Amino acid sequence: MIPAFRSELRKLFTTRLWWILALVAFLLSALLAFANVWALATQGYITPEGNATPFDQAPVDLQQEAIRGAYLFPTRFVTLLTMTIGVVLMGQEYRHKTITGTFLATPNRWVAIAAKALSLVVIGFGYALVCLLGAVAGGALMAAIKGISANPGADVARPLLMAALMLTCWALIGFGGALLLRNQILALVILLPLTLIGSTALPLILLGFDWSNDLVRFLPSSASVLMTDPAEETFMGIAQAKTLSWWQALLVLLGWAGIFTVPGAIVTDRRDVT
Repeated sequence: MIPAFRSELRKLFTTRLWWILALVAFLLSALLAFANVWALATQGYITPEGNATPFDQAPVDLQQEAIRGAYLFPTRFVTLLTMTIGVVLMGQEYRHKTITGTFLATPNRWVAIAAKALSLVVIGFGYALVCLLGAVAGGALMAAIKGISANPGADVARPLLMAALMLTCWALIGFGGALLLRNQILALVILLPLTLIGSTALPLILLGFDWSNDLVRFLPSSASVLMTDPAEETFMGIAQAKTLSWWQALLVLLGWAGIFTVPGAIVTDRRDVT
């Protein structure tokens, strides 16, 4: 298991793919946080009553909450990128026909798949940290330009850690999709639209029926929001039927990853890879 795990890490870091994806993740997160802090500084802070007040005149705790939200804001969009990373890291094995060599080197396919999944947890968490570093850098830069406080408060570590775990789960979802479909392009074509629909249209549809209100919190998009901020009461401006604690939301995301990964591993173990 350990040699297979090391081999999977070596596969990634001997190519240029890892730092290109890391650069894209950093820049995208920085740009989103940069724009979000610009909006805060330009539009001011919106009070619960709906009134706008200059950001620097808002209470300190509310300023810190807003800045913390700006740092976490990119994670709701970078999920697609980390999912794509999971697809690419698994799908390129089939695209470049290296999966045969992988299974010849590690005849027990379950061990090989487990090693890939474990390596992706490490790699995905690393990319998640890169995304968060980019968000903090971009947000702090705009805050410095606008002359507003970039201090997110003392309790920022926990939501940032939750965001990193959440993004890692999305990488595992992409990995499972590529494992099941055995085609990198096909996995992206199917998973990206499904994710976008699940993040927008599906919550609206489910919340339109009384019997399905509780199902909204079990969607990956809802679980992602609730994991980074379990106290959040709305998603997409719509009141949630119920909320989940961070560990429950984590289990939901791992469950979605398992929906793709477990069948993919079973099928991969039984079929010819050539």
